[in-house]
Amino acid sequence: MRSQRAHSEHITSPSRAKESTPNDRSGRLIYSPSWSAASMCVLVLAASLTSLPQESYAQQEEDPFAGVEEMVVTGGSAADLVQVQDTSSIVFDASELDAKGIQNVSDIAAYVPNLEISTANSTNASFFVRGVGLQDFSPNASSSVPIFQDGIARNPSATQLTGLYDVGGLNVLRGPQGSGNYRNASGGAILISSAKPQPEFSGFAQVSLGQLVTDDARDAPRYKFEGAMNAPIFEDWISARVSARYDHEVAFFENGCANRLAFADRTVAAFNNDIDAQLCASGLQGNTNRGDGEGVTEGEVSGVRPFLRRRIGEVDDWSFRGQIRIQPPDTNMDWTLRVEVSNLNRDANVGQSIGTGGSDGSDLGTLDSNDYRDRDVTTQLENLTADVADGGLGLTFSDAFDRIERDFRSRAFDTNPFRGDFDSPGRILLETHGTSLTGALEYDTFTVDINLGFLDYRKSSDTDTDLSPNARFPAVADDQAWEVAGSIDFSGDTIAD
Repeated sequence: MRSQRAHSEHITSPSRAKESTPNDRSGRLIYSPSWSAASMCVLVLAASLTSLPQESYAQQEEDPFAGVEEMVVTGGSAADLVQVQDTSSIVFDASELDAKGIQNVSDIAAYVPNLEISTANSTNASFFVRGVGLQDFSPNASSSVPIFQDGIARNPSATQLTGLYDVGGLNVLRGPQGSGNYRNASGGAILISSAKPQPEFSGFAQVSLGQLVTDDARDAPRYKFEGAMNAPIFEDWISARVSARYDHEVAFFENGCANRLAFADRTVAAFNNDIDAQLCASGLQGNTNRGDGEGVTEGEVSGVRPFLRRRIGEVDDWSFRGQIRIQPPDTNMDWTLRVEVSNLNRDANVGQSIGTGGSDGSDLGTLDSNDYRDRDVTTQLENLTADVADGGLGLTFSDAFDRIERDFRSRAFDTNPFRGDFDSPGRILLETHGTSLTGALEYDTFTVDINLGFLDYRKSSDTDTDLSPNARFPAVADDQAWEVAGSIDFSGDTIAD
Protein backbone atom coordinates (compact mmCIF):
# COMPACT_ATOMS: atom_id res chain seq x y z
CA MET A 1 0.00 0.00 0.00
CA ARG A 2 1.40 3.39 -0.96
CA SER A 3 0.72 6.51 1.02
CA GLN A 4 0.17 9.76 -0.78
CA ARG A 5 1.14 13.14 0.60
CA ALA A 6 -0.75 16.21 -0.48
CA HIS A 7 1.44 19.03 -1.80
CA SER A 8 0.32 22.64 -1.42
CA GLU A 9 1.84 25.94 -2.46
CA HIS A 10 1.38 29.20 -0.64
CA ILE A 11 1.33 32.29 -2.82
CA THR A 12 1.80 35.58 -1.05
CA SER A 13 0.50 38.91 -2.16
CA PRO A 14 3.11 41.23 -3.77
CA SER A 15 2.39 43.99 -1.28
CA ARG A 16 3.16 41.63 1.57
CA ALA A 17 6.16 39.87 0.07
CA LYS A 18 9.07 40.19 2.47
CA GLU A 19 12.07 38.08 3.31
CA SER A 20 14.40 37.66 6.21
CA THR A 21 18.11 38.04 5.68
CA PRO A 22 20.85 36.49 7.78
CA ASN A 23 22.42 39.94 8.35
CA ASP A 24 19.40 41.12 10.27
CA ARG A 25 19.97 39.40 13.62
CA SER A 26 17.17 41.38 15.27
CA GLY A 27 14.59 39.33 13.37
CA ARG A 28 13.14 42.34 11.51
CA LEU A 29 11.73 41.77 8.03
CA ILE A 30 13.69 43.57 5.33
CA TYR A 31 11.76 44.88 2.31
CA SER A 32 13.10 43.53 -1.04
CA PRO A 33 12.72 45.79 -4.13
CA SER A 34 13.36 42.81 -6.46
CA TRP A 35 10.18 41.08 -5.28
CA SER A 36 8.15 44.25 -5.81
CA ALA A 37 9.19 44.57 -9.46
CA ALA A 38 8.31 40.97 -10.20
CA SER A 39 4.92 41.35 -8.58
CA MET A 40 4.12 44.42 -10.68
CA CYS A 41 4.92 42.47 -13.85
CA VAL A 42 2.54 39.69 -12.82
CA LEU A 43 -0.27 42.17 -12.17
CA VAL A 44 0.19 43.84 -15.53
CA LEU A 45 0.15 40.49 -17.34
CA ALA A 46 -3.01 39.35 -15.53
CA ALA A 47 -4.83 42.58 -16.34
CA SER A 48 -3.97 42.27 -20.01
CA LEU A 49 -5.25 38.69 -20.12
CA THR A 50 -8.58 39.56 -18.55
CA SER A 51 -9.15 42.24 -21.15
CA LEU A 52 -8.84 39.71 -24.00
CA PRO A 53 -11.85 37.77 -25.36
CA GLN A 54 -12.56 34.45 -23.66
CA GLU A 55 -11.92 32.48 -26.87
CA SER A 56 -8.30 33.66 -27.01
CA TYR A 57 -7.09 31.38 -24.21
CA ALA A 58 -9.86 28.84 -23.54
CA GLN A 59 -11.53 26.57 -25.99
CA GLN A 60 -15.24 27.18 -26.22
CA GLU A 61 -17.26 23.92 -25.63
CA GLU A 62 -20.41 23.28 -27.61
CA ASP A 63 -23.61 23.57 -25.61
CA PRO A 64 -25.48 20.21 -25.85
CA PHE A 65 -28.79 21.92 -25.06
CA ALA A 66 -28.45 24.68 -27.66
CA GLY A 67 -31.79 25.31 -29.38
CA VAL A 68 -33.86 23.61 -26.66
CA GLU A 69 -36.68 25.95 -25.71
CA GLU A 70 -38.34 23.83 -23.00
CA MET A 71 -37.19 20.96 -20.77
CA VAL A 72 -39.82 18.93 -18.93
CA VAL A 73 -39.02 16.56 -16.04
CA THR A 74 -41.88 14.13 -15.36
CA GLY A 75 -42.45 12.09 -12.23
CA GLY A 76 -44.81 11.48 -9.36
CA SER A 77 -45.47 13.78 -6.49
CA ALA A 78 -42.71 15.58 -4.69
CA ALA A 79 -42.91 12.97 -1.94
CA ASP A 80 -42.27 10.21 -4.48
CA LEU A 81 -39.12 11.91 -5.72
CA VAL A 82 -37.54 11.89 -2.26
CA GLN A 83 -39.06 8.64 -1.01
CA VAL A 84 -36.56 6.11 0.31
CA GLN A 85 -36.84 2.82 -1.56
CA ASP A 86 -36.86 -0.31 0.63
CA THR A 87 -36.31 -2.69 -2.26
CA SER A 88 -32.88 -3.85 -3.36
CA SER A 89 -32.20 -6.23 -6.20
CA ILE A 90 -29.52 -8.88 -6.62
CA VAL A 91 -29.25 -10.28 -10.13
CA PHE A 92 -27.60 -13.52 -11.27
CA ASP A 93 -27.06 -14.26 -14.93
CA ALA A 94 -26.77 -17.76 -16.39
CA SER A 95 -22.97 -17.85 -16.35
CA GLU A 96 -22.82 -16.75 -12.71
CA LEU A 97 -25.34 -19.38 -11.63
CA ASP A 98 -23.28 -22.04 -13.37
CA ALA A 99 -20.00 -20.79 -11.90
CA LYS A 100 -21.37 -20.85 -8.36
CA GLY A 101 -22.86 -24.34 -8.80
CA ILE A 102 -26.42 -23.22 -8.02
CA GLN A 103 -28.71 -26.12 -8.90
CA ASN A 104 -31.98 -25.14 -7.22
CA VAL A 105 -33.55 -22.13 -5.58
CA SER A 106 -32.38 -23.03 -2.07
CA ASP A 107 -28.72 -22.71 -3.14
CA ILE A 108 -28.94 -18.94 -3.70
CA ALA A 109 -29.27 -18.27 0.05
CA ALA A 110 -25.50 -18.62 0.40
CA TYR A 111 -24.94 -15.70 -2.00
CA VAL A 112 -27.77 -13.30 -1.07
CA PRO A 113 -27.46 -11.33 2.18
CA ASN A 114 -30.55 -11.30 4.43
CA LEU A 115 -32.08 -14.25 2.56
CA GLU A 116 -32.82 -17.38 4.60
CA ILE A 117 -34.28 -20.55 3.11
CA SER A 118 -35.32 -23.35 5.50
CA THR A 119 -36.15 -26.76 4.06
CA ALA A 120 -38.36 -29.26 5.86
CA ASN A 121 -37.73 -31.96 3.26
CA SER A 122 -36.66 -32.26 -0.35
CA THR A 123 -39.77 -30.50 -1.70
CA ASN A 124 -40.99 -27.90 0.83
CA ALA A 125 -39.24 -24.78 2.03
CA SER A 126 -39.91 -21.45 3.72
CA PHE A 127 -38.33 -18.19 2.58
CA PHE A 128 -37.36 -15.23 4.75
CA VAL A 129 -36.00 -11.90 3.52
CA ARG A 130 -34.80 -9.43 6.13
CA GLY A 131 -36.58 -11.50 8.77
CA VAL A 132 -39.95 -11.37 7.01
CA GLY A 133 -41.48 -14.69 5.93
CA LEU A 134 -43.85 -17.50 6.84
CA GLN A 135 -42.64 -20.57 8.75
CA ASP A 136 -45.24 -22.92 7.32
CA PHE A 137 -44.51 -26.03 5.27
CA SER A 138 -48.11 -27.04 4.61
CA PRO A 139 -49.19 -27.49 0.98
CA ASN A 140 -51.57 -24.51 1.04
CA ALA A 141 -49.18 -22.04 2.69
CA SER A 142 -48.77 -18.79 0.77
CA SER A 143 -45.21 -17.53 1.09
CA SER A 144 -44.37 -13.93 1.90
CA VAL A 145 -41.50 -14.31 -0.58
CA PRO A 146 -43.18 -15.72 -3.70
CA ILE A 147 -41.34 -17.30 -6.60
CA PHE A 148 -42.16 -16.26 -10.15
CA GLN A 149 -40.92 -18.25 -13.12
CA ASP A 150 -41.29 -16.48 -16.45
CA GLY A 151 -43.83 -14.11 -14.92
CA ILE A 152 -46.03 -16.89 -13.47
CA ALA A 153 -46.32 -17.40 -9.71
CA ARG A 154 -45.31 -20.77 -8.26
CA ASN A 155 -47.41 -20.44 -5.13
CA PRO A 156 -47.75 -24.11 -3.99
CA SER A 157 -45.00 -24.86 -1.49
CA ALA A 158 -44.18 -28.24 -3.05
CA THR A 159 -43.24 -26.59 -6.37
CA GLN A 160 -41.00 -23.80 -5.08
CA LEU A 161 -37.76 -25.77 -4.76
CA THR A 162 -37.60 -25.97 -8.50
CA GLY A 163 -34.46 -27.16 -10.20
CA LEU A 164 -32.64 -24.45 -12.13
CA TYR A 165 -31.65 -25.37 -15.67
CA ASP A 166 -31.32 -23.48 -18.95
CA VAL A 167 -31.87 -20.27 -17.01
CA GLY A 168 -31.68 -16.85 -18.58
CA GLY A 169 -31.34 -15.05 -15.26
CA LEU A 170 -32.45 -14.91 -11.63
CA ASN A 171 -33.39 -11.81 -9.68
CA VAL A 172 -33.89 -11.56 -5.91
CA LEU A 173 -35.97 -8.56 -4.82
CA ARG A 174 -35.50 -7.77 -1.13
CA GLY A 175 -38.09 -5.72 0.66
CA PRO A 176 -41.85 -5.16 0.33
CA GLN A 177 -43.04 -5.00 -3.25
CA GLY A 178 -45.47 -2.27 -4.20
CA SER A 179 -45.74 -2.77 -7.94
CA GLY A 180 -45.92 -5.48 -10.57
CA ASN A 181 -47.81 -8.74 -10.34
CA TYR A 182 -45.89 -9.48 -7.11
CA ARG A 183 -46.93 -6.23 -5.41
CA ASN A 184 -48.49 -8.07 -2.44
CA ALA A 185 -45.20 -9.73 -1.44
CA SER A 186 -44.40 -8.40 2.03
CA GLY A 187 -40.88 -9.83 2.25
CA GLY A 188 -39.60 -9.81 -1.32
CA ALA A 189 -39.75 -11.91 -4.44
CA ILE A 190 -37.58 -14.31 -6.44
CA LEU A 191 -37.88 -13.95 -10.21
CA ILE A 192 -36.64 -16.72 -12.52
CA SER A 193 -36.50 -16.35 -16.27
CA SER A 194 -35.85 -19.19 -18.70
CA ALA A 195 -33.60 -18.78 -21.70
CA LYS A 196 -35.85 -17.74 -24.59
CA PRO A 197 -35.85 -19.30 -28.07
CA GLN A 198 -33.80 -17.45 -30.67
CA PRO A 199 -34.10 -17.55 -34.49
CA GLU A 200 -30.82 -19.41 -34.94
CA PHE A 201 -29.37 -22.90 -34.47
CA SER A 202 -27.59 -23.29 -31.15
CA GLY A 203 -27.37 -25.59 -28.17
CA PHE A 204 -25.24 -26.93 -25.36
CA ALA A 205 -24.74 -30.07 -23.29
CA GLN A 206 -23.18 -30.33 -19.87
CA VAL A 207 -22.35 -33.37 -17.75
CA SER A 208 -21.25 -33.18 -14.11
CA LEU A 209 -19.79 -36.20 -12.33
CA GLY A 210 -19.15 -36.60 -8.61
CA GLN A 211 -18.82 -39.20 -5.90
CA LEU A 212 -19.46 -39.33 -2.17
CA VAL A 213 -16.32 -40.92 -0.72
CA THR A 214 -16.14 -41.71 3.00
CA ASP A 215 -14.76 -44.40 5.26
CA ASP A 216 -18.13 -44.74 6.99
CA ALA A 217 -20.33 -45.56 3.98
CA ARG A 218 -20.26 -47.07 0.54
CA ASP A 219 -18.85 -44.80 -2.15
CA ALA A 220 -21.84 -43.29 -3.92
CA PRO A 221 -21.47 -41.84 -7.44
CA ARG A 222 -23.72 -39.01 -8.55
CA TYR A 223 -24.05 -37.34 -11.89
CA LYS A 224 -26.04 -34.61 -13.59
CA PHE A 225 -26.91 -33.93 -17.21
CA GLU A 226 -28.22 -30.67 -18.64
CA GLY A 227 -28.74 -29.69 -22.23
CA ALA A 228 -30.70 -27.42 -24.55
CA MET A 229 -31.24 -27.04 -28.28
CA ASN A 230 -32.46 -23.97 -30.13
CA ALA A 231 -33.72 -23.91 -33.73
CA PRO A 232 -35.67 -21.62 -36.08
CA ILE A 233 -39.00 -23.01 -37.29
CA PHE A 234 -40.20 -20.52 -39.88
CA GLU A 235 -37.88 -17.82 -41.18
CA ASP A 236 -36.84 -15.54 -38.36
CA TRP A 237 -40.14 -15.05 -36.53
CA ILE A 238 -41.02 -18.55 -35.25
CA SER A 239 -38.39 -20.38 -33.20
CA ALA A 240 -38.34 -23.25 -30.70
CA ARG A 241 -36.18 -24.34 -27.78
CA VAL A 242 -36.14 -27.60 -25.85
CA SER A 243 -34.16 -28.14 -22.66
CA ALA A 244 -33.86 -30.92 -20.11
CA ARG A 245 -31.95 -31.98 -17.03
CA TYR A 246 -31.44 -35.24 -15.16
CA ASP A 247 -29.91 -35.71 -11.69
CA HIS A 248 -29.11 -39.08 -10.16
CA GLU A 249 -27.57 -39.99 -6.81
CA VAL A 250 -26.68 -43.55 -5.81
CA ALA A 251 -27.89 -44.81 -2.42
CA PHE A 252 -25.29 -44.88 0.37
CA PHE A 253 -27.19 -45.12 3.70
CA GLU A 254 -27.56 -48.66 5.12
CA ASN A 255 -30.82 -49.95 6.59
CA GLY A 256 -30.35 -52.59 9.30
CA CYS A 257 -33.94 -53.81 8.81
CA ALA A 258 -33.47 -54.78 5.17
CA ASN A 259 -34.95 -58.19 4.43
CA ARG A 260 -36.97 -60.16 1.93
CA LEU A 261 -39.01 -62.13 4.47
CA ALA A 262 -42.78 -62.18 3.98
CA PHE A 263 -45.11 -61.83 6.97
CA ALA A 264 -46.31 -65.43 6.61
CA ASP A 265 -42.76 -66.75 6.98
CA ARG A 266 -41.87 -64.87 10.16
CA THR A 267 -41.43 -66.43 13.58
CA VAL A 268 -44.08 -65.78 16.21
CA ALA A 269 -42.62 -64.26 19.40
CA ALA A 270 -42.68 -66.68 22.33
CA PHE A 271 -42.26 -63.77 24.80
CA ASN A 272 -41.93 -60.03 24.69
CA ASN A 273 -38.85 -58.88 22.76
CA ASP A 274 -38.14 -62.40 21.55
CA ILE A 275 -34.81 -62.13 19.76
CA ASP A 276 -35.77 -64.85 17.27
CA ALA A 277 -38.82 -62.87 16.14
CA GLN A 278 -36.94 -59.59 15.62
CA LEU A 279 -35.66 -58.75 12.14
CA CYS A 280 -33.75 -55.62 13.15
CA ALA A 281 -31.93 -56.84 16.27
CA SER A 282 -28.16 -57.09 16.34
CA GLY A 283 -28.15 -60.42 18.17
CA LEU A 284 -28.11 -59.13 21.76
CA GLN A 285 -30.89 -60.30 24.03
CA GLY A 286 -33.44 -57.52 24.54
CA ASN A 287 -33.90 -56.33 28.11
CA THR A 288 -34.12 -53.07 30.03
CA ASN A 289 -30.35 -52.55 29.92
CA ARG A 290 -29.04 -53.95 26.68
CA GLY A 291 -31.95 -54.38 24.33
CA ASP A 292 -32.08 -53.16 20.77
CA GLY A 293 -34.12 -54.06 17.73
CA GLU A 294 -37.89 -54.24 17.68
CA GLY A 295 -40.41 -54.43 20.45
CA VAL A 296 -42.22 -57.56 19.27
CA THR A 297 -45.09 -58.50 21.55
CA GLU A 298 -45.66 -62.11 22.62
CA GLY A 299 -47.75 -63.99 20.10
CA GLU A 300 -47.06 -61.48 17.31
CA VAL A 301 -44.61 -61.24 14.45
CA SER A 302 -42.32 -58.46 13.30
CA GLY A 303 -44.12 -55.51 11.79
CA VAL A 304 -41.23 -54.41 9.61
CA ARG A 305 -42.21 -54.05 5.97
CA PRO A 306 -41.08 -56.92 3.79
CA PHE A 307 -38.70 -56.61 0.85
CA LEU A 308 -36.89 -53.49 2.10
CA ARG A 309 -33.74 -52.40 0.29
CA ARG A 310 -30.49 -52.35 2.23
CA ARG A 311 -29.25 -49.09 0.71
CA ILE A 312 -31.14 -45.81 1.14
CA GLY A 313 -30.57 -42.42 -0.42
CA GLU A 314 -31.23 -42.94 -4.13
CA VAL A 315 -32.42 -39.86 -6.04
CA ASP A 316 -33.88 -39.57 -9.54
CA ASP A 317 -34.85 -36.08 -10.58
CA TRP A 318 -35.58 -34.91 -14.11
CA SER A 319 -37.30 -32.01 -15.89
CA PHE A 320 -38.20 -31.14 -19.47
CA ARG A 321 -39.20 -27.81 -20.97
CA GLY A 322 -40.36 -26.94 -24.47
CA GLN A 323 -40.86 -23.41 -25.79
CA ILE A 324 -42.18 -21.83 -28.97
CA ARG A 325 -41.60 -18.15 -29.63
CA ILE A 326 -43.56 -16.14 -32.21
CA GLN A 327 -42.38 -12.70 -33.31
CA PRO A 328 -44.54 -11.66 -36.30
CA PRO A 329 -42.74 -9.13 -38.47
CA ASP A 330 -43.91 -5.52 -38.49
CA THR A 331 -46.26 -6.09 -35.55
CA ASN A 332 -44.09 -5.34 -32.46
CA MET A 333 -45.45 -8.51 -30.83
CA ASP A 334 -43.48 -11.17 -28.94
CA TRP A 335 -45.27 -14.34 -27.77
CA THR A 336 -43.74 -17.32 -25.95
CA LEU A 337 -45.58 -20.56 -25.14
CA ARG A 338 -43.95 -22.89 -22.60
CA VAL A 339 -44.72 -26.43 -21.44
CA GLU A 340 -42.76 -27.96 -18.56
CA VAL A 341 -42.86 -31.37 -16.86
CA SER A 342 -40.76 -32.44 -13.87
CA ASN A 343 -40.56 -35.62 -11.81
CA LEU A 344 -38.85 -36.30 -8.47
CA ASN A 345 -38.51 -39.86 -7.20
CA ARG A 346 -36.23 -40.23 -4.20
CA ASP A 347 -35.81 -42.01 -0.89
CA ALA A 348 -37.06 -40.11 2.14
CA ASN A 349 -34.63 -38.48 4.53
CA VAL A 350 -33.40 -40.74 7.32
CA GLY A 351 -31.15 -40.49 10.36
CA GLN A 352 -30.38 -42.14 13.68
CA SER A 353 -32.55 -42.25 16.79
CA ILE A 354 -30.66 -41.50 20.00
CA GLY A 355 -32.76 -42.03 23.10
CA THR A 356 -32.76 -39.81 26.17
CA GLY A 357 -33.65 -40.73 29.72
CA GLY A 358 -33.52 -39.46 33.28
CA SER A 359 -35.64 -36.79 34.87
CA ASP A 360 -33.94 -34.02 32.91
CA GLY A 361 -33.39 -35.99 29.67
CA SER A 362 -29.61 -35.81 30.02
CA ASP A 363 -29.00 -39.60 29.94
CA LEU A 364 -28.23 -40.08 26.28
CA GLY A 365 -28.38 -43.48 24.64
CA THR A 366 -31.14 -44.97 26.80
CA LEU A 367 -33.94 -47.19 25.54
CA ASP A 368 -37.09 -45.72 24.07
CA SER A 369 -40.60 -46.81 25.06
CA ASN A 370 -40.30 -49.86 22.78
CA ASP A 371 -36.95 -50.95 24.24
CA TYR A 372 -34.91 -49.79 21.25
CA ARG A 373 -31.61 -48.02 21.09
CA ASP A 374 -29.18 -47.51 18.26
CA ARG A 375 -26.84 -50.44 17.69
CA ASP A 376 -23.74 -48.29 18.00
CA VAL A 377 -24.80 -47.32 21.52
CA THR A 378 -25.60 -50.93 22.39
CA THR A 379 -22.19 -52.10 21.19
CA GLN A 380 -20.47 -49.35 23.13
CA LEU A 381 -22.43 -50.24 26.26
CA GLU A 382 -21.49 -53.91 25.94
CA ASN A 383 -17.79 -53.05 25.65
CA LEU A 384 -17.83 -50.74 28.65
CA THR A 385 -19.70 -53.08 31.00
CA ALA A 386 -17.92 -56.32 30.01
CA ASP A 387 -15.39 -57.80 32.42
CA VAL A 388 -11.79 -56.78 32.09
CA ALA A 389 -10.88 -60.40 31.46
CA ASP A 390 -13.18 -60.34 28.45
CA GLY A 391 -11.61 -57.18 27.01
CA GLY A 392 -14.04 -54.72 28.58
CA LEU A 393 -13.64 -51.99 31.18
CA GLY A 394 -15.84 -53.53 33.85
CA LEU A 395 -17.85 -50.33 34.40
CA THR A 396 -21.23 -50.20 36.03
CA PHE A 397 -24.19 -49.21 33.88
CA SER A 398 -24.30 -45.80 35.56
CA ASP A 399 -20.63 -45.12 34.83
CA ALA A 400 -20.99 -46.57 31.35
CA PHE A 401 -23.84 -44.15 30.52
CA ASP A 402 -21.76 -41.25 31.83
CA ARG A 403 -18.93 -42.34 29.54
CA ILE A 404 -21.29 -42.69 26.57
CA GLU A 405 -22.70 -39.23 27.22
CA ARG A 406 -19.19 -37.76 27.07
CA ASP A 407 -18.51 -39.71 23.88
CA PHE A 408 -21.68 -38.27 22.34
CA ARG A 409 -20.17 -34.80 22.46
CA SER A 410 -17.07 -35.91 20.56
CA ARG A 411 -19.00 -38.35 18.30
CA ALA A 412 -16.38 -40.97 19.11
CA PHE A 413 -19.02 -43.62 19.78
CA ASP A 414 -20.61 -43.39 16.33
CA THR A 415 -18.70 -46.00 14.36
CA ASN A 416 -21.45 -46.28 11.71
CA PRO A 417 -22.94 -42.80 11.17
CA PHE A 418 -24.55 -43.87 7.87
CA ARG A 419 -26.47 -46.83 9.29
CA GLY A 420 -29.85 -47.01 10.98
CA ASP A 421 -32.85 -49.26 11.58
CA PHE A 422 -36.05 -48.32 9.75
CA ASP A 423 -39.21 -50.35 9.42
CA SER A 424 -40.56 -48.06 6.67
CA PRO A 425 -37.89 -45.76 5.19
CA GLY A 426 -40.36 -44.56 2.57
CA ARG A 427 -40.08 -42.55 -0.63
CA ILE A 428 -41.11 -39.16 -1.97
CA LEU A 429 -42.79 -38.84 -5.36
CA LEU A 430 -43.54 -35.45 -6.89
CA GLU A 431 -44.89 -34.75 -10.37
CA THR A 432 -45.30 -31.21 -11.64
CA HIS A 433 -46.91 -30.00 -14.86
CA GLY A 434 -47.03 -26.44 -15.99
CA THR A 435 -47.76 -24.34 -19.03
CA SER A 436 -47.57 -20.60 -19.55
CA LEU A 437 -48.08 -17.97 -22.21
CA THR A 438 -46.30 -14.64 -22.07
CA GLY A 439 -46.62 -11.84 -24.57
CA ALA A 440 -45.55 -8.27 -25.14
CA LEU A 441 -47.37 -5.87 -27.46
CA GLU A 442 -45.67 -2.56 -28.16
CA TYR A 443 -47.65 0.36 -29.55
CA ASP A 444 -46.67 3.93 -30.24
CA THR A 445 -47.97 5.27 -26.95
CA PHE A 446 -48.11 2.28 -24.59
CA THR A 447 -47.02 -1.34 -24.05
CA VAL A 448 -49.09 -4.36 -22.97
CA ASP A 449 -47.53 -7.29 -21.07
CA ILE A 450 -49.60 -10.47 -20.78
CA ASN A 451 -48.82 -13.42 -18.47
CA LEU A 452 -51.06 -16.49 -18.27
CA GLY A 453 -50.15 -19.75 -16.60
CA PHE A 454 -51.38 -23.06 -15.21
CA LEU A 455 -49.55 -25.23 -12.65
CA ASP A 456 -50.47 -28.66 -11.33
CA TYR A 457 -48.64 -30.99 -8.96
CA ARG A 458 -49.20 -34.36 -7.29
CA LYS A 459 -47.14 -35.47 -4.31
CA SER A 460 -46.88 -38.66 -2.26
CA SER A 461 -44.55 -39.02 0.71
CA ASP A 462 -43.89 -41.80 3.20
CA THR A 463 -41.36 -41.12 5.97
CA ASP A 464 -40.18 -43.05 9.02
CA THR A 465 -40.15 -40.05 11.35
CA ASP A 466 -39.40 -42.06 14.54
CA LEU A 467 -36.17 -43.43 12.94
CA SER A 468 -36.56 -46.82 14.60
CA PRO A 469 -37.71 -50.33 13.64
CA ASN A 470 -41.00 -49.81 15.52
CA ALA A 471 -44.01 -48.20 13.86
CA ARG A 472 -44.43 -45.30 16.30
CA PHE A 473 -44.64 -42.10 14.24
CA PRO A 474 -45.05 -42.97 10.58
CA ALA A 475 -45.85 -40.04 8.32
CA VAL A 476 -47.82 -40.73 5.15
CA ALA A 477 -49.20 -37.87 3.09
CA ASP A 478 -50.74 -37.51 -0.34
CA ASP A 479 -51.72 -34.13 -1.71
CA GLN A 480 -52.28 -32.38 -4.99
CA ALA A 481 -53.15 -28.87 -6.06
CA TRP A 482 -53.44 -26.70 -9.12
CA GLU A 483 -53.46 -22.98 -9.73
CA VAL A 484 -54.23 -20.56 -12.53
CA ALA A 485 -52.37 -17.25 -12.61
CA GLY A 486 -52.64 -14.32 -14.96
CA SER A 487 -51.89 -10.65 -15.32
CA ILE A 488 -52.24 -7.93 -17.93
CA ASP A 489 -50.07 -4.84 -17.44
CA PHE A 490 -50.28 -1.56 -19.34
CA SER A 491 -47.39 0.87 -19.26
CA GLY A 492 -46.39 4.01 -21.14
CA ASP A 493 -46.18 7.78 -20.91
CA THR A 494 -49.68 8.27 -22.30
CA ILE A 495 -51.22 6.04 -19.63
CA ALA A 496 -49.18 7.76 -16.93
CA ASP A 497 -50.46 11.16 -18.06
